[in-house]
Amino acid sequence: MIVGALGVGEVERFKRTREYIDDDVLGLDQLIQQFGWVGTTPHIMTETSNLLDWLDDSRHASALGYLASFAQSAPEIGLPATEIVESPVYYRLGITDAALCIAVKQQPLVLLTLDLPLYQYASQLRLEAINFNHVRQEWLFD
Repeated sequence: MIVGALGVGEVERFKRTREYIDDDVLGLDQLIQQFGWVGTTPHIMTETSNLLDWLDDSRHASALGYLASFAQSAPEIGLPATEIVESPVYYRLGITDAALCIAVKQQPLVLLTLDLPLYQYASQLRLEAINFNHVRQEWLFD
């Protein structure tokens, strides 16, 4: 959504989101609005910031501004790394995905992801999870 906020066509231009289109950003926004709020983790914020480094200077500054606004408005669910690395999911998917699975398991949350291995693992754990690509496919065939 941050890349989409940069303007029309940016999602298709950015190397990391090239497989998506502006309509996907609109659909994602509508999907998120159904939940009323969006939370994040420190790990997601770090990964997002690192991905934005791929943008050129003019777009990078704007994207970081959007990320800062998001950070100031979204509840952040932080878990100690010592707790995360004790989880079996850590050894399978890494610290970011493990933190997400633990957060969803501990609180009444829904995991929204594009990451198929994360979605599959969360589903195996019987966590509430949505794979955005599945939702996107439904839109494409409607």
